[in-house]
Amino acid sequence: PARLIPWPDRSAYTAVIYASPGDREEAATMARKAARLGFRAGVLRSDGYSTIVNGYWVAFAGVYSSATEAQVAAGRLRARDVASSPYVRLIAK
Repeated sequence: PARLIPWPDRSAYTAVIYASPGDREEAATMARKAARLGFRAGVLRSDGYSTIVNGYWVAFAGVYSSATEAQVAAGRLRARDVASSPYVRLIAK
């Protein structure tokens, strides 16, 4: 099975592939799909992060130092049918 990673203890950009207020398992399923394709992917709870709306399970793919890198990843995720509308977010406390 694809191994998921925790969000690192630093601010970084990512490609969000799924966000839902109530479905952690669906978020994990989406993250595993990205991980199987070689992305460093995982699930985080949005509470406590100032740059995203609280109350959501978020599946992320990649941890990037720039929005440009995350945008390239989002394009790859879209092309590989991991997510139809991945989007770039800065994840910060």
